[in-house]
Amino acid sequence: MMGFKNLFDTTLFTITVLPYEDASFTLSPSCYDATATITGNTDGTFVLATAPLDIVAIDPNTGKITNGTPNTTYEVECTTNGPYPPP
Repeated sequence: MMGFKNLFDTTLFTITVLPYEDASFTLSPSCYDATATITGNTDGTFVLATAPLDIVAIDPNTGKITNGTPNTTYEVECTTNGPYPPP
């Protein structure tokens, strides 16, 4: 007699769904500066995505841009520190 595998065997898995990351923010420009409004996780770090050709600076904690050049576009990234809220 040939052996048969039980086709109805089941395996149980435990799946943990981690909270999602949300690095959302908006920038409100003025003549030489911009202020970030953080709408996602507040534990992120802001950086200029490309090296600027002027003396613009960004605060890594708040995203505030200073010394910008009028009519210049700056690409800003925000990286969060992990799942929110932290486990």
